[in-house]
Amino acid sequence: MAQVMGDKVIFEEVPCWNCKGAKITERGILCPEWNHKVRGRLGGHCPHCGSKSRYQHQVVGRETVECYYCSGTGKQTETCNHRITENIYSSLTYKVYREKDNMSSGSRKVIDDAMMGKNVYGGMGNCIGGCTDYGASVNKTDKEVIDSVDKIHNWNYLQIMDEDNMLCREISIVVGKYGYTVRAIF
Repeated sequence: MAQVMGDKVIFEEVPCWNCKGAKITERGILCPEWNHKVRGRLGGHCPHCGSKSRYQHQVVGRETVECYYCSGTGKQTETCNHRITENIYSSLTYKVYREKDNMSSGSRKVIDDAMMGKNVYGGMGNCIGGCTDYGASVNKTDKEVIDSVDKIHNWNYLQIMDEDNMLCREISIVVGKYGYTVRAIF
């Protein structure tokens, strides 16, 4: 499981995703007549799998083999393409920003023209995702918006860290008229 040391993400070995650490996996045995013509045979079907077309041959059995992904070690080193672990999610800082048109509370952070050029909204930062909820998030409190973003745990490390494995300093949620955008700010 990856760890955060300072602001840097340190990758470690984890169980292989393919064999789940068992070092072996099952593989399908393809029909020996795979991609061969069936027409012209007695009965018009493959004698091994029963296919009636060269493109419909099937798997005829299963065999247990050494895991090809981890080469039978049962472990693999995490990369930036892996899903983020729970300890990294808990170390992220969320901030909610509201566009000028959606100002309803004086205590909320508001994006104005001066902030448009900074990392908060626009060109800088990795876009992680967003939601089009047709204005439902405008009426939500900041905590409710953060909770709706935080409940979806399907990001990978590439979205929240830079080339030097430095973790982003914040996750900004920009609430607009029709939904919100989630960005990693470095």
